Amino acid sequence: MTSPTRGAEEEHETDVQPDPKPSVALSREQQRLHGALSERGEKLGAMYLGGLQVLEDAANPDRVAQSAHSMRELMEKIVDPKRPTGLPAKVNEVEDRFRVQKPKTNCHSDSTGWGGTIDPPLRKILEKLEDFLDWFAAYYPRRKERFRHALSRLEGTDLDVPESSFKAHWRIWKGLDRYFQGVSHHGKSTSTEELRKQIAGLEYFLASRLLPTTFDELDAIDALLKESGNA
Repeated sequence: MTSPTRGAEEEHETDVQPDPKPSVALSREQQRLHGALSERGEKLGAMYLGGLQVLEDAANPDRVAQSAHSMRELMEKIVDPKRPTGLPAKVNEVEDRFRVQKPKTNCHSDSTGWGGTIDPPLRKILEKLEDFLDWFAAYYPRRKERFRHALSRLEGTDLDVPESSFKAHWRIWKGLDRYFQGVSHHGKSTSTEELRKQIAGLEYFLASRLLPTTFDELDAIDALLKESGNA
């Protein structure tokens, strides 16, 4: 895929709207990728297009960081398309159980802290904690595992990606994510040309899965990212 022709969380994404008339000239491949992302969710397409458009706004002194932020948000939302909204309530359940049972247990005192044999009140606390941790692990898996599941979705299969292949994909994804995050937080110096190169790397990665007949596979991605220093 050629570089663009010189063209947060849920609170952030709720205001994102797709732009049906891009003010930046997109290559044919970019148009197709934008369409594929939009089919998976209008906000995904909007983040991608917004990141390209803001980079071409020469009057915007913060355009590089803002473009990197859009790309980083795109990566985050692809990996975590939807999460349950009940986390605060679940935490409150654990806290309530803890506050009620702690004064009842013989396994705790203000002077000596925790100790002794597990008694019924402490067991109730531990059972509630275990339930919460099981729930959290199911709905909020660690970042690497979230990416593993997302990679299978991108490749259109319910099967796990082979471990050797997964490690290569994870290395590339982690490098891109680290770069965009550093630039978006103003913690990493870069240039517009370098940012375009990294965006092209992300485009290759996504398009080789969403548009598999259009792009070369992992060897092309690795070659591109070795050149940019992310491989």
